[in-house]
Amino acid sequence: MLEAVTNLFDRHWDRTRKVRLLGVALTTFTHGGEQLNLLDAARREKLERVAQAADKLRDRFGFSKVQFGGSVIRGHKEREDG
Repeated sequence: MLEAVTNLFDRHWDRTRKVRLLGVALTTFTHGGEQLNLLDAARREKLERVAQAADKLRDRFGFSKVQFGGSVIRGHKEREDG
């Protein structure tokens, strides 16, 4: 990859002009056909059960009443609805 970029740069660089910034973009760059699994099967199953339980509580009490810890804004208190 880096070799291809270097070759393109060397072939097209106008040595009479200064280069301040060079950008390279990749598209449709893949390795393999599937996403890697970051959780083992037992942990993934536990997380799925937690998400299902949270969904049931949200259905019963409202979405804003049940949040995962990472989605709570520190110092923010929601107004009580009643």
